[in-house]
Amino acid sequence: MTIGEALDWGGRELTEAGIEEGAEEAKILLSELTGIGKLDFFLKREEDLPADVEKQYRAFLGKRKKRIPLQMILGYTEFMGLEFEVSPATLVPRADTEVVCEKALSFLTEGMRILDLCTGTGCVLLSLLEMRKNTSGVGTDISEDAVELSELNAERLGLSGRAEFLTGDLYAPLPAGSRFDLIIANPPYIKSEEIENLMPEVRDHEPRRALDGGADGLTYYRRIADGAADYLAPGGLLLFETGFDQGEQVTEILKENGFSNIILKKDYGGNVRVCGGFLLKEP
Repeated sequence: MTIGEALDWGGRELTEAGIEEGAEEAKILLSELTGIGKLDFFLKREEDLPADVEKQYRAFLGKRKKRIPLQMILGYTEFMGLEFEVSPATLVPRADTEVVCEKALSFLTEGMRILDLCTGTGCVLLSLLEMRKNTSGVGTDISEDAVELSELNAERLGLSGRAEFLTGDLYAPLPAGSRFDLIIANPPYIKSEEIENLMPEVRDHEPRRALDGGADGLTYYRRIADGAADYLAPGGLLLFETGFDQGEQVTEILKENGFSNIILKKDYGGNVRVCGGFLLKEP
């Protein structure tokens, strides 16, 4: 099999399996295995594909046809211009969450402390620390496997000295008296009854407890907002990623818990994706 034949065949296989960008994903997988840049494949189409590479390529395609996310097959993804390892223990970082980070960066200044709840891969906390020097922070996650992955990503990025990751439910693992200038969270926010309608990549291969936000999708927003005053410094900001239609409801939750100067920010599709507020009262 030549490289060109492998690309054409792989693209057809994925497309027929219902993967919208099948040809592009076949190219990404083959590029990962061969080290050939995607723009260079045209020049190498007639070259033979080594047998061991073809075997691995077929295995990759088989996994993708089962709707295992591309990022989990590769073992990594890019977020905010940085590379993060991923695993089935966490959600795959998405571009929508970059919008939340961009808003956080407009608030963060040197010396601030960050708390990242439901940290997953650690991509939010670590990206913010990388882009704002002399900041530090803590990430918590109920999944021990997710915390281990976050610690690995921190080590790979050289940020272990400024980031700490703790296993536990939201605020539970934090030492008494902990205070942060920013609390940021991408919590589970899918309504329980809607999970079965999600894309198979998400429904079948990402952890359900990182998706399930309860009957109305708002359980974790309530819990986080209710406990935030015990951990936010005066004037601190609580910032959420929200579902595309949850901005108004999360705004009300914030107001009910004493937050003001509400922030709303839209994603690249024009939907409200970020909702936050400031805690102006003394703790």
